[in-house]
Amino acid sequence: MSKNEEIVVRKTNPYLGFVLGAIASCCGETVSFPADTAKIRLQLDKGKHFSNLRQTVHGIIVKEGIPALYQGITAAWLRQIFYGGLRFALYDAFTGIADKYITPVGENIASGHKFISAGLAGFVAAGLVNPTDVIKIRMQACTDKGNPRYKSTRDAIKQIWARGGLKGLYRGSGATATRSAIVAMSDIFAYDAIKTYLVGKYNWEPSSLYTQARCAVLAGLITTTASSPVDVIKTRYINQEFVGGRGVTYQSLLDCIVKTIRSDGFYGLFKGWVPTYCRIGPHVTVTFVIYDQLRTFMLGEAIGEIY
Repeated sequence: MSKNEEIVVRKTNPYLGFVLGAIASCCGETVSFPADTAKIRLQLDKGKHFSNLRQTVHGIIVKEGIPALYQGITAAWLRQIFYGGLRFALYDAFTGIADKYITPVGENIASGHKFISAGLAGFVAAGLVNPTDVIKIRMQACTDKGNPRYKSTRDAIKQIWARGGLKGLYRGSGATATRSAIVAMSDIFAYDAIKTYLVGKYNWEPSSLYTQARCAVLAGLITTTASSPVDVIKTRYINQEFVGGRGVTYQSLLDCIVKTIRSDGFYGLFKGWVPTYCRIGPHVTVTFVIYDQLRTFMLGEAIGEIY
C-alpha cells in the first residue's frame, strides 16, 4: 500500500461522535453563555439602552443580578446535547459516505465534500432541535427579574405549546436551520480545513492544544462574520409576540430583514458582532479543543491528522 493510500484511511464513528460532540458542546456553551445572553439582549434592545457589550453586561448585572446572565442555561444545555451531538455525528457520517462512495481510491476527501457535509449536518441538526433554540432565546430575552415570563424550561415549553402548539416550538425553524448550516460550514469546515492545511503544509502537530486553539480562534472569526446577519434576524423574529399565528412586529423573515435595514441600516445586520464573537470565540475554542482531545483519546486520531 502506498503512502497516499494510507492517508485516506480514516476512522469514523457517528455514535461516538454524538457523545463526544454533546460533551464538548455543553462545555463550550457553559463558558460562552453569559456573552450569548448579552448578545441577544443587545440585538433586541435596538440601541435604546445599550450600545456595546460591556454596557449590556453591566446593565444586566446591576438590574437583574449575575444569575440573569445564565438565565436559560438548562435549555441551552438541552439544545447542545442534541444539536451539538448531532452535527458532529452527522458530519462524521456524511464525510464517511463521501470518503467511501465519492472520493476516488488513493485520494483525500475533497474540500467541497467537507463543506457540503458540514452544511447538511448543521441544517438537519438545527431543524430537528429547533424547539430548544426557541425556548433558550425566549428565556434569555426576559428582562423582568421580579416577574419573569417563564419560571423554568418546563414552564416555557408549556406556555409556548399552549399559545402556538407544535408550530410555536418550530417558529423560525427556517432561519435557525439556515443559520446553523452557515455556522457549521464556517466552524466545522473552517476548523477542519485550516487544521488539515497547517498539518499537511507546515507539519503542525494535530493533537497539540496550541494547534487546536489557534485553528479554533480563526474558525471563530469566520463563523461570527458569516452567521451574524442570520443570527440578528432569527433572534428578532423568534422573540416577537405572535397573535393568531402571525408576528406582531414582523410578518415574515423577509419583512424582518427589510425593517431591520430600514431602521438600523445595513450594518444593523451585524449588530452585536463583538458580543457574538465574545461568545463564538470561546465557544468554538473550548468545543473543538475538547472534542479533538476526546477524539484523539477514544479513536487515536485528531481532526486533520488523516484527511
